[in-house]
Order: sequence, then structure tokens, then C-alpha cells
Amino acid sequence: FHAGTVIDIRRDARATLSCLRRDGRLRRLIGMQLLLGMAGAVFPFFVVRAQQVIGGANEMVGPFLIRQNLGGAAAALVLGNLIDRTGSWLAIRVISVLQTTCLVVVTLGTLLGLSWPAYLAAYLLLGFVSSGAWWSYTAYILDIAGERERPLYLAANGILLSLNALSSALMGVFMDLAVPELLFGIAAFISVIGMLVAWSLPKAQQPKSTAIATESMEP
Repeated sequence: FHAGTVIDIRRDARATLSCLRRDGRLRRLIGMQLLLGMAGAVFPFFVVRAQQVIGGANEMVGPFLIRQNLGGAAAALVLGNLIDRTGSWLAIRVISVLQTTCLVVVTLGTLLGLSWPAYLAAYLLLGFVSSGAWWSYTAYILDIAGERERPLYLAANGILLSLNALSSALMGVFMDLAVPELLFGIAAFISVIGMLVAWSLPKAQQPKSTAIATESMEP
């Protein structure tokens, strides 16, 4: 921090709430992330269920991790080019579609007796989604916010997304009470809703900083 800078938490909180009120794109982005994050709370339980329906727990971890890493590498190449050439809005659409596909593949694959290929495909998609999601969302925020507003937009995004921790905790309880494929199917449905919100995101056009944001950042 610069010498003499005064941090006023109440003032910055008001400015952050003001960003949410006046920018529908930010509200839509956060709502989409909450939906996709709620659906993605089942991801840590994929390997548990795979061990139950496939068997050979020690043998399957390696192939799953390899495919997840390959998916992450693909995300860096594909999404990086998309953001550069067309914008972060398109990268977010791709992520939402692939997350939904991942959940559908796992749900139907096990029900159809195709667990092994389903989980191999799912981990490839999971690597892509988990690797590219955060920086695609952040790129969109940087695109829609003026230079002085960016800390406020990022703060609003981070604070509200912390609610997704509740989804992970609840999912651990539900996994012991219901058939996992039922939960995966519900997660896929929630992800579809998040995907529809993602596809409604407008192309980002960076605005000029507003007086509210400027005032909140001044000492």
C-alpha cells in the first residue's frame, strides 16, 4: 500500500454492493458461477464412485490423473486462443457446455454399463473445466470493469462465491444418503441452468470507471 492510504471497509463494502446493483453482467456472472459451482461440488466424489463401480482402485488413479492433466493442457491452448481472438465470454460458454457434458457422461455411462470409458472421458473434461474456469471468469471481470473498479468487482465475485463451500459440505452428506448417479443427474440439471445463464452473458465491453468506484478507492 502507498504511504498515507486509508482503508475504509464500510466505504469499500458500499462501493462493492453498488457495483452489483448497477452492473447486470456482474450479477449474471456470479449467479452462473454459483450454479456451476453447486453442480461441480460432486466432482471430488467421482473417483470414489469409480472405485465402487469399476474396481481396481489402485490401477485407475493413474489413468484418471493423466487425462485430467491432458484436459488442463488443452484448456490452456484452446481457451487462451479463444480469449485472445474472440473474448472471454466465448471461453465461459465452452466451459459451461463441457462441465454439463462431463456430468451427463458420468451419470449415463454408469447406468448404461459403460463406467470405465465414461470416467476416462469425464476426467479429461474435468481437467479442462477445472483448469480454465477461474482465469476465464477473471478475464471477463477484467473486461467489463473499469481499471479502478476491478478490485471491487473481484471482491464481490470472491465473497459471494465463498457460498459454494456450503455445497461441497452438503454433497458429502448426501453421498451417503442417495445413489450417486441420482446426485450426479441433479448436478447435471443444475449445470444446464448455469450453462443457459452462461450463454446469456453479453460480450464484454470495458466501461469507463464510475465516480462511485473512484471515490471508493481514494484515500
